[in-house]
Amino acid sequence: MGKNSQLKPLSFTIIDGDIKLKQFIEHCRKRFVGGETTSTGKPLAKLTMQISNGDLTGLVIEVRLKRMEGNTAIVAASWRYNFDRTSTFVLGHYIGAEPMSLAEARTAHQQAYDIRRNGGVLKRETAASRKRAEQEASKAAEEAPTLNRLWAVRQATFEDRAPKLFPGYLSVWRKWIASSELASTPLVEVTYKRLFDHLISMREAGAGPEPRRRAIFLLNGLCDYAMKTVDGWSLPKMLNGADVDVFSKGELNRERNRYLRISELRDLWKLTDTGGAAHQAIRFIIATGVRKSEACNASFDEIDLERGLWTVPASRMKQGKVHMVKLNSVALAVLNQQREIHGDAGWVFPSPSLAPHRRKSPVAGKSLNNAQDTLNNQMGTTAEKWTIHDLRRTAATYINRDRDAGGIGLSLHVTDEMLAHATKTKLQRTYMVNAEYHISTEAISGFMAWGEWLEANVINPPPTSDVTAIRRKKA
Repeated sequence: MGKNSQLKPLSFTIIDGDIKLKQFIEHCRKRFVGGETTSTGKPLAKLTMQISNGDLTGLVIEVRLKRMEGNTAIVAASWRYNFDRTSTFVLGHYIGAEPMSLAEARTAHQQAYDIRRNGGVLKRETAASRKRAEQEASKAAEEAPTLNRLWAVRQATFEDRAPKLFPGYLSVWRKWIASSELASTPLVEVTYKRLFDHLISMREAGAGPEPRRRAIFLLNGLCDYAMKTVDGWSLPKMLNGADVDVFSKGELNRERNRYLRISELRDLWKLTDTGGAAHQAIRFIIATGVRKSEACNASFDEIDLERGLWTVPASRMKQGKVHMVKLNSVALAVLNQQREIHGDAGWVFPSPSLAPHRRKSPVAGKSLNNAQDTLNNQMGTTAEKWTIHDLRRTAATYINRDRDAGGIGLSLHVTDEMLAHATKTKLQRTYMVNAEYHISTEAISGFMAWGEWLEANVINPPPTSDVTAIRRKKA
């Protein structure tokens, strides 16, 4: 041993922070300068220390002596992952090229552990391997499917299907889509929002309703083809006819307050009398006030017909909490009709599609959107066209409106519970902590009163245009 053989030992055996890390590095330098030797008589050239990383083990730092410059030890330090007793993997360097911090080393350790746990092989990333990866990513991006590339493949198909209309669609493609950023974006980055934003840009650039309608047709056709041919790519929501009337960005931020008048509700109810799953789902939304996705994905497993309760699981609710709906006479009539047609197992509103990927699936939200467009046209809506979500707003409006003004007159907090709105105030959150586990008596009577209101004013209205007031029964 050299002059530093009496060097005071460290007060720790594992490094749990940057301060101890720096103390260990300095300790190593002093021992190297002291000229210590190993048990075999060789000069001491490396030291290691364990690093804490939560519940994981195997992360160490190795400090090596590179050379001596006078009384100064020049060292290199690397992060290593030791596993299987004799195996080690270099995660990166603490002192040296491309230094890695303690936090980064812990993250790299976790990633390496996960790779091994999942049966992967650890590979050290170097500057050369990183460059190769970047080149491969660049090449993949050049070869990645885009709307422009899909158009090159599908253009002839569009022309064959509608040779007389094709010139108009081709003009829209060339003028409004081909040279846009959307058309050259890799397909994996194409979302409904990007498609919708493109319609906004078309409108702001002066495109009328017809070019926007044709753009929707083209974009949906290409996306549908891509979902069938591009592995791993899907678009949960596609553009629909209502998107033709896309608003400008400023108008999109405007609060929407559209609800259906009683006369419109009566017309809508008559038009959905003989419809399929989409029409019945629309009726169900009116009767229960639920969201479109909650109605479309309803299953008979969630419904207790004996008690007249529908329990929507938290996984399907916007607020992430279980929602309970008391099924009134109107909702039960819809359910009974669906049971007679489809049985009481599986989806309440099964998809009518014969496509292989849609069989044994619930009715799609797109089907309701299409039905909405058709119904708007059949009703001859002259004012602002209604949407599926406006039906929910309609229910909330009449449930909360005073009886003297034609509503039921329920309080706002009961209306919010019935429609599973987010709790508005801290006081409500404090005193409704168990609201996801039960339904209040006020909400139960509210659902029943809403069913009675619909029967009296929409389904079986009085001969005159008067509105029948509903007197709520005490729970």
